[in-house]
Amino acid sequence: MKSKVDVIMPVFNSEPFLQKCLESIYRELFVNRLIIVDSSSTDDTLKIAEKFPRSEIYQCSNNLAKKRELGINLIETELYCFIDSDIELLPRFSSLANLFEDSKLGAVYAHPLNPHVLDFQFFSNQATNRLAKKLGIGSSEFRPFGPCFIRTEATVGIKIPHFFDMDYEDYYIAQYIRKKGFRIINIYDRVLALHHKVAQTTYRRPLHSALHYERECGRPIFRRTFWKLGISIPKILYAFHLCHHPEIIFWEFKNNLHRLCDLFKILSK
Repeated sequence: MKSKVDVIMPVFNSEPFLQKCLESIYRELFVNRLIIVDSSSTDDTLKIAEKFPRSEIYQCSNNLAKKRELGINLIETELYCFIDSDIELLPRFSSLANLFEDSKLGAVYAHPLNPHVLDFQFFSNQATNRLAKKLGIGSSEFRPFGPCFIRTEATVGIKIPHFFDMDYEDYYIAQYIRKKGFRIINIYDRVLALHHKVAQTTYRRPLHSALHYERECGRPIFRRTFWKLGISIPKILYAFHLCHHPEIIFWEFKNNLHRLCDLFKILSK
């Protein structure tokens, strides 16, 4: 039996895959409300969303952390879902709701597969997760990613720092859930969703995605790069002070190295 859920979906110019995404949501879930959190999209995103029943549209600044926080504050159901606008749910995704018979379960994440390229990340996560289980050390992927079910009780009162925009807001939510005494499950052993990312930005990420962002959003690449470098400082302080997870420092080092490479490639032209 499908559980009745609210669905939170942050959007911004999400037209390309939105129709397919929403059709899959209404096919797989018993949707109480579809909560669309937009940032003044200029394409047909809102027109597509309005065609679906029980959809509600809210406007928020173009900050993913604050979009998610706004959506959480609007939840009415016992369980809710975060689903991005380029995700297509597959059959049996709704079966994850049955796991919440365990009262200490706070969230279940289904890692999606990118069907447009050979998704090395998906298959490597499957392999490392199996190895971790055999070694008895639990899940090797502590940072959740993908469409999910979350117990509303586990995120009551959450305030997500704005500097977690586009990078670690999902990680912050997961740590908040764990601090409240709930468990999190990451599903890697079966495909329950597809992630329709643009194929050419998946592995040519540093330079191509930065230039694509500049073309689409009009923000100068230099300002964006230096802003991202600066915003790493509070993230690293957060990692030390609150979470004690050194992995986030490694991620920031790797991301900042990519950003510096972006600038070097552009300046060398």
